[in-house]
Amino acid sequence: MFHPEYINPKKLINNKDILKLVNLVEKHGGRLRFVGGAVRDAITGFSRSNVDLVTDLSPSEFSDICDDEGVRCVPIGIQFFTIGVIVNQSFFKVTSLSPEEDNLKDEWKTDASKRDLTINAVYADEKGNVFDYYNGIKDIENGVIKFIGKPEETINADYIRIMRFFRFCAMIGKKIDRKSLKACIKNKSLLKKVSADKIKEELFKIMMAPFAVRALELIFDNGILDFNDL
Repeated sequence: MFHPEYINPKKLINNKDILKLVNLVEKHGGRLRFVGGAVRDAITGFSRSNVDLVTDLSPSEFSDICDDEGVRCVPIGIQFFTIGVIVNQSFFKVTSLSPEEDNLKDEWKTDASKRDLTINAVYADEKGNVFDYYNGIKDIENGVIKFIGKPEETINADYIRIMRFFRFCAMIGKKIDRKSLKACIKNKSLLKKVSADKIKEELFKIMMAPFAVRALELIFDNGILDFNDL
């Protein structure tokens, strides 16, 4: 689960403003970690994705320390505990861990459990230490695209995850988890409840990815979008 100094910090941090934000959070007793694309790309060596950051401070605590330190922040997704932060000329999204009633639970693992794919649930700090709760490193390195936990339950948390599954197949997928693919096929009708714009956005990202043909073949061979008039 814990991999000390697994990533060269230079692959994570190419902007000194990030370090300023890390130091600000740590100064006030909190922790700030990278998650998702930035970690995934640092491991694979791909060009950098947008930087997503997670803190164990609550949104109100984080906002208060930003105000105290003269750092501008704006709510951009309060329902998801997400705040936008402007440090000098840089903009970052910082999400707070969901509050847990059971204080005995590992709040970072709980946060990881709510994400979609194992490859998107790997965290790292500014020193390159990596925190992996669902064997995401192994799946990243082997190009395995797999839902966290029970695939159908993960899909039911957000139906657009069906399309995200194929998007990441198009990005880095070398091996497809059969249970995850089966769940996408079985639950494809749930995409009727997703806006056409969101589906088009995912399709565009798929078409721009390195292995687009393979992912599109999976989508059309399995009738994932047969019901949708896009």
